[in-house]
Amino acid sequence: MRLPKLPNQIRHNKIHTIAFRGLNLTNATQDGEFSDTLGLSTTDYPYLTQIVRRDVQAGYTAPTDVYVWDGHLYVVDGTDLKKDGTVIGTVTAGQKQMAVINTKLVIYPDKVYVDMTDDTMHSIVTKSETYSSYAITDHSITATGIASAFADGDVVDVTGTGIEGKRIVVMEIDADTDTITFVDGAITLGTYSGDLSVKTSTPELDFICSSNNRIWGVCNDDNTVYASALGDPTAFFDYTGESGAYSLAIGSEGDFTGICNYGGGVLVWKENILHKILGNYPSEYYMIDYPVYGVQKGSEKSVVVINNVLFYKGVYGVYQYGGNTPQNISANLGNDIYKNAVAGTDGRKYYVNMQDAAGNYHLYAYDLLHGLWMKEEDGQMPAITNLDQDLYMVKGGALYKTGASVDPALEWTGEFVETTEDTFSRKGYLKTLVRLDMTTGSSLKIYAKEDRRAYREVFAKDAGSEVTLLVPIRLGRCDRWQLKFEGVGEVTIRAIGREYVGGSEK
Repeated sequence: MRLPKLPNQIRHNKIHTIAFRGLNLTNATQDGEFSDTLGLSTTDYPYLTQIVRRDVQAGYTAPTDVYVWDGHLYVVDGTDLKKDGTVIGTVTAGQKQMAVINTKLVIYPDKVYVDMTDDTMHSIVTKSETYSSYAITDHSITATGIASAFADGDVVDVTGTGIEGKRIVVMEIDADTDTITFVDGAITLGTYSGDLSVKTSTPELDFICSSNNRIWGVCNDDNTVYASALGDPTAFFDYTGESGAYSLAIGSEGDFTGICNYGGGVLVWKENILHKILGNYPSEYYMIDYPVYGVQKGSEKSVVVINNVLFYKGVYGVYQYGGNTPQNISANLGNDIYKNAVAGTDGRKYYVNMQDAAGNYHLYAYDLLHGLWMKEEDGQMPAITNLDQDLYMVKGGALYKTGASVDPALEWTGEFVETTEDTFSRKGYLKTLVRLDMTTGSSLKIYAKEDRRAYREVFAKDAGSEVTLLVPIRLGRCDRWQLKFEGVGEVTIRAIGREYVGGSEK
């Protein structure tokens, strides 16, 4: 007797995750992506591995900023400026703006520079005198020695209690009476008393960079861009000749948020506009405005050039800029508005330390080759730089350098995004296997949860020696599930495979 043929609606489905795709905090997730990571890296993509060790550098007690030039590491350590660990000068504590022209390392807001030929420190304010006995009008000062201290054409600031004169030009010197003269009304006088300060004037630059052997900077007090004289970081108000200084008042809305040298020009940033200044000397300089998302206020140190592409933190994310319209590359970091970003690179990745909406700082790494993000560390890093492909990072009052291997004591975690498979049916999982390698002394725990219930431990191992494992994980019948890995030391996750059968509709 022939029996009726019954439909077979049970299908076996096999899926293998052989590429771990980095962090994704959005709803549009893919298999192999993570909802959270710490201590994990994409360096050995497609495998999942850990970050290399960070080693504390001896000889630094209170570092706040770092700068690299010509193979040397300059560190602001408290009030000491150190070159390769040796003190070469004194600065105020805190973060700096630093740039180099010819052999001079210029440091703001201190208004000093290091002559790198002999590691001596000099003031950008070339002439500075204080007088306790003087006679003053709105256009002249008489004081012992003042005629020999200054010269015709000097641009000076005159300050004291009840006295102010900013950026005024010395018009005449009278050596017989020890008097210097300005235009009428140059000095504002109130009820004055005490000492009088006269010094050559320099602009208060919020951010600086170097381009074509000039120091460029922006001043938010007067919304002006300044360029020093050619090769001279002390001369900002000598406008004579093509080697002289240059300045340009900007009429756009908002504060300056950064400045950098890129693509043969100077990029002057505000949050919602880019001013690009092109040309080789003052009479040739011209500016083009681009209404694009610019550098976020407080993230001026996020600007980094990697392989002729510029990366920076804007209000709505991290952008890459190649000369046209900036492109947002941080969609996978979700909708959180990060701020106060500081960045650096090792040549392969863009490392950016940012503050989230809750006030916590995290270090994110963007892999340029594969377009992947990972959260590598927690904590604030006020400075990140690169020397010989090694990252140097200031964190927690210490200076760290990346090493060549994984710290055997590193604690790391990776939580995968929720997996739902390509079906609306509740699934029964026959097999879920994880292929991995563990080094000597490492440990690993794997947790699983079904349909958003609490995590449960499904695997734990302490490796006494190097071992390769195929770990079976048993999952219950569910519509969605997640895995979380927690480990210590070096563990390489190579693949995750799973086989399931579909069931009835929920």
